Amino acid sequence: VTGVQTCALPIFQLGIRGWRYEINPSWGSETPSLYIANKLMWNPQADVDAMLEEFYTSFFGPAAAPMRTYIQALDKRLATADHHSGGAWDLPLIYDAETRRIADVALTQARQLATSEPYAARVKAFSDCWRQFVLFDQMLATRDKHDYTQSMQTLSELTDRKSTRLNSSHSSVSRMPSSA
Repeated sequence: VTGVQTCALPIFQLGIRGWRYEINPSWGSETPSLYIANKLMWNPQADVDAMLEEFYTSFFGPAAAPMRTYIQALDKRLATADHHSGGAWDLPLIYDAETRRIADVALTQARQLATSEPYAARVKAFSDCWRQFVLFDQMLATRDKHDYTQSMQTLSELTDRKSTRLNSSHSSVSRMPSSA
């Protein structure tokens, strides 16, 4: 979110009226950025904080507060990292132990609060993305310790999870409520 918020107005001042915002396959932490980028293309001077509040409330319902905490924790680390290649390889270095603790607690709270659809499915999708990161990090860590058996088992779990996600319906995840 921070990158989109920081760049939108200068981009429009240069005369650019639209851009393509790309994300990685673990899109869970990127969803607010996509929402904000879309809104800022219509009005680059819009109140980003108000739009974010609308996003969290409309998209996560009763789980808005912990999901805000989760997304802001990840966004803060990405925005303040002294390096980032743009890919997943740097994320284990960027998401430190405290950020991971905040993310785990926030997602646990969000799952407890989001008991009805579509909010439960949306929180689950974000939780699944975080789990993908945790598994990816475990795979890298075991590989670096030359524990190739464990690394391969974790890679297999990642692959199985990806296949399951690709074969499931995410209609309630991708659709914003009509009020948003």
